[in-house]
Amino acid sequence: MLNKHSLSKILLISMFFLFAGESVASQQSHKEEKSVISKKVVQKQDIEFMLARIEQTYETKAVPVFLEVLDRDLENRLSFINSLEQYFNSVKFLNIYFVLDSFLTDQDKVLVRIHWFRKAVNNAGVFVKTKGNSEFVLRDTTDGLKLLRIRKDNPFF
Repeated sequence: MLNKHSLSKILLISMFFLFAGESVASQQSHKEEKSVISKKVVQKQDIEFMLARIEQTYETKAVPVFLEVLDRDLENRLSFINSLEQYFNSVKFLNIYFVLDSFLTDQDKVLVRIHWFRKAVNNAGVFVKTKGNSEFVLRDTTDGLKLLRIRKDNPFF
């Protein structure tokens, strides 16, 4: 039969293992949480890099260079390229700036909500400022993120 002293030791040891187990589980949960957070940070950095890349290639006014940021399945791709080419030919100076508002990922697609500001000087020398809100759907490909869809205001022309 167990005396009081032995029972106290067993109870103390049991409590130690119980708390130690909870501590380990808590640490593993915290590590998983950090992993999820770091993945979101990387994705945000990828999205910000992609937006900066779109800004740069757009401002060069070179359609072949801009095609590198477009997904091959972009909605109305040929019409978009035609309109873009015509717009590039109608302006002397072009500047665009994107501000990332939020993003949502789903498998290989990313919905990116932005607001943007565009400045242009057309061939007649008229300065034009425009702004708007857009949603870009980006696809994560082996070559990186590519622009698949534009919703709401089209910032490009």
